[in-house]
Amino acid sequence: MTFTPRGDTVFREIAAVRPVVRAFRKLGKPVVLVPAEAPDAATAYRIAQAQRIPGSITVLALIDAASPAVPANCHVDCVLALSSSALFPSGIRTSVCGDGGFGEELTVLLKLVNIVAPTDLFLSEKDYEFLLAAQHMITDFNLDLRVHGVPILREPDGLALDPRNRELSAGGRESALAISAALAAGAHAAEGGKDAVLAAARAVLAASPELTVESLEVRGPELGDARLLITASIEGITLSDNAGLPLGIGFKSLADQA
Repeated sequence: MTFTPRGDTVFREIAAVRPVVRAFRKLGKPVVLVPAEAPDAATAYRIAQAQRIPGSITVLALIDAASPAVPANCHVDCVLALSSSALFPSGIRTSVCGDGGFGEELTVLLKLVNIVAPTDLFLSEKDYEFLLAAQHMITDFNLDLRVHGVPILREPDGLALDPRNRELSAGGRESALAISAALAAGAHAAEGGKDAVLAAARAVLAASPELTVESLEVRGPELGDARLLITASIEGITLSDNAGLPLGIGFKSLADQA
């Protein structure tokens, strides 16, 4: 196999990719891991952010993906395309028991980290709870890498970019816009504290009765950087989104301090 930098070299075996990434680590090059479910536009955005690290080697990890293709209009150094059976030949016999019910996902991530030995890991803030769980695992296990949360990529109408959006009908999509609208309303009520944020978000969501709200919560300190998270379902499809907010401070106060 010939390896070419930014040549989208596909590796289907763990033993094949390890010597490549280890060679670059020995040269002092940053090795960046971008795990993804599919090579979509959101993945392309994370890859672009990852490649802002000077001199970095980018590894796109796709597990059980239909195709090892790289997202359009971008290139990586390595595509680690593995099946679950290749990743765990004997099945998952030892697993991580992480917070948030992400045990299996964290186990897969830990295995990828052990294979690639990255200096940096790029995850989307779209899956904010998983991002937190991953950071906790990496901190608790003293893994020597930095976690980067990449801002959520949104469609022109404000809906968070997600492959599941394509499964919605036109009416379902229209109703789903209430999620991002509720996040905006909650963020603008941040100065009033947690209760004001939840009330503002709940009022917007209530205006779309087609949505079934599964969870609505604010996570973080009572004063300062917090996160409003919403999970709702429509037409049998579960959608989640979140937004950061200056709880108890408000955007206006931040602007006045600038």
